[in-house]
Amino acid sequence: MTTKKLLKLTVFSIAALLANEASAYDEEKEKGHCKAPKFRDFNLPVYNVENKVEVAPESELMFTISNWIAPDSITVTAKGIPLEVDVENKNSFFRVSAKLPASLNGKFARINVSADAVLGCKGMDGWLIKIADSPQILASEPEADENVGKTAAEQGVDKVEEEKVEAIVENAGE
Repeated sequence: MTTKKLLKLTVFSIAALLANEASAYDEEKEKGHCKAPKFRDFNLPVYNVENKVEVAPESELMFTISNWIAPDSITVTAKGIPLEVDVENKNSFFRVSAKLPASLNGKFARINVSADAVLGCKGMDGWLIKIADSPQILASEPEADENVGKTAAEQGVDKVEEEKVEAIVENAGE
């Protein structure tokens, strides 16, 4: 091969390699990796098939959330009802607290929480709880009868609602 052809081949090879590198550019790498918020340390007992514990009416619920979130983006709902939250910055995490509304006494409620990370992704979590009908009926008093003062129709509705929740919990565990 002549020197001229060898030089052309070398220049062409280098140009082809550079073009390949340019097409491998990924814009996502520059944006940074977004970590979804992590929700931990929920203080109320979660209701499930093995653990049919009720919480006191109007209990205060608390949980922690990772510190890479925008604190003003935190939302907490109980059975679709927005709760007023108190957010406390603990440097490495945020402690969030809220109070269950009296309208949920004697009912099942799903606590849904969500928050936006500073880099844009959203995190969500939730817990199912059973709220006692009155302060006297608590998980620490298993012998208490939750049907005291209820009509037969109210007891039937509660039984159906409890069976539905148990079926959902069992299906979720499978």
